[in-house]
Amino acid sequence: MKGFRLQGTLSSISLDNKSIYVHRPPSPTYREYLLHDLKAEYSKAYDYYIGFASGNFSFEQKRFMSCHNQAVFSRNLTTGQVRVLARSCHLRFCPICNRFRQKLIRHNVATWLGTKKYPKLLTLTLKHKNIDLREQIDKLYRCFRAFRRLKLIKKRVPAGIWFFQITRGQNGKEWHPHLHCVITGGYLPKRELQRDWQRITGESFMVDIRLIHDPVSAACEVARYATQTCNVKTLNCEEMSDLDIALSHRRICGTWGSARTHRLTSSPQFVASDWQTVGSWSAVVGCYSSVPAAKAIYDSWSKGVPLSVGVSVVEFDDFVRGIPPPVETEIETVSCQPYWFEK
Repeated sequence: MKGFRLQGTLSSISLDNKSIYVHRPPSPTYREYLLHDLKAEYSKAYDYYIGFASGNFSFEQKRFMSCHNQAVFSRNLTTGQVRVLARSCHLRFCPICNRFRQKLIRHNVATWLGTKKYPKLLTLTLKHKNIDLREQIDKLYRCFRAFRRLKLIKKRVPAGIWFFQITRGQNGKEWHPHLHCVITGGYLPKRELQRDWQRITGESFMVDIRLIHDPVSAACEVARYATQTCNVKTLNCEEMSDLDIALSHRRICGTWGSARTHRLTSSPQFVASDWQTVGSWSAVVGCYSSVPAAKAIYDSWSKGVPLSVGVSVVEFDDFVRGIPPPVETEIETVSCQPYWFEK
């Protein structure tokens, strides 16, 4: 994923939703800041939610357009650390939400892998078929449940984390669903796994298993599967619709065995009372060049240094104080319940 190639130890993984690129001049909105290197993904998502789905998904349209538009800077009362809080839309193809989920899952998987000896990556694949995508996914999940009930798997694989991924065939017409599993346990003979998988599926013997040598790299790869189930940049709106419908109300990642106690999407504990709002994104960015306090807030966040006590722009920040904009100003209202996530 662009901007998030990780190297080093597990401690190098950060959950802050900031780019590792050199910080650019402040963007007018937090949304624009986050989208600077996601233009292709955003263009596809915009075409789908605003263009293709127009008139059918008005609720989703409003959520998509308001995602991370309004944000506030908050300072930790104990450490002085500054973070940005914003509302997320949680839509499947939203590149901003997918990036945050990817970093979260990557962190949690890497943490889990770092405690295991000789973890392995197991891939299970179905044979290409030109049939309804939902039928293929149903069969894949059904066969995977049967696979986990095998005596060999129950005996030698005490824990595992699975991720769903789908690609298009070489002809660009057939869907190719498969599962990637990060597992622990003893030796698993590949040929025996292939025979069992072919018996269960009735057609496919395509099984791959390999040792994981770098937990961080493996976590980066499987987290990408969990949030970018398919490369949407290669799909048209109709194909995105087929994929969206087929995956509706389905889990695309999960755990089994002793790994069930490890939550893939658990965020670090966030206690609202430990944080104090010091200004909205619009106020801080708008006054960045003229108000020292605004510059100090933005620089503390972008450079990762503590912010001094008392530095704030709240006294003239209409958004934070709840003062409505002028009547003649046109704004988009969102009827959904606000979702605030720590970034």
